[in-house]
Amino acid sequence: MPTDKEILEKWMGSVRRDDRSGYMPRVRGDMERAKQTLEPLEIWLGGPGRKHELFQLRRCLRKLLIHDSFRAYFSEDYSSGADLASKEQDEVESLDMIIILALTPGSSAEAIEFANTPHLLKKLYIFIPGKYRNGYVFKSLSSDRHRVIIGDSLFSLDKAKEFDDELAMKVLYRARTTRNRVYQANKLRQECGT
Repeated sequence: MPTDKEILEKWMGSVRRDDRSGYMPRVRGDMERAKQTLEPLEIWLGGPGRKHELFQLRRCLRKLLIHDSFRAYFSEDYSSGADLASKEQDEVESLDMIIILALTPGSSAEAIEFANTPHLLKKLYIFIPGKYRNGYVFKSLSSDRHRVIIGDSLFSLDKAKEFDDELAMKVLYRARTTRNRVYQANKLRQECGT
């Protein structure tokens, strides 16, 4: 089993290669300014719990997001007197993004629960293995009712178990594009004087 450090080094090599990709210079500049000038976006990262074999994947994704100037939280980091569902709903209300790795029954239930809360849909991003495409969770989350499963939401579970960079790059891309969208909206508000 690779260490977190080895996984992150592998992923960071992919990030460095991807950062040189085909964005226009102006877009690359805006993305860098967004990273430097915005308060770090806060992300609630749901997925396999501490006792699950893929918890290391979730832990490394969190470290990758933090390395890229995001604040990433796990529900397990905090305790509360509320029941779990209420506690998680309260936590995600104030955060900028909700990313859920729908890999386990628990994280899949979180995904469906949050998808059934209309005001959370705009900040909810679900990543689910492609091999789950015929299951209830996938069908529900990709239905007209929810539409939170899109093309880049799918990933290879086998590759994820090997700590391939596919899922990491998809999560990081989604977080970066959200940060850039927030930056652009703030820039527009400033230009319009509102």
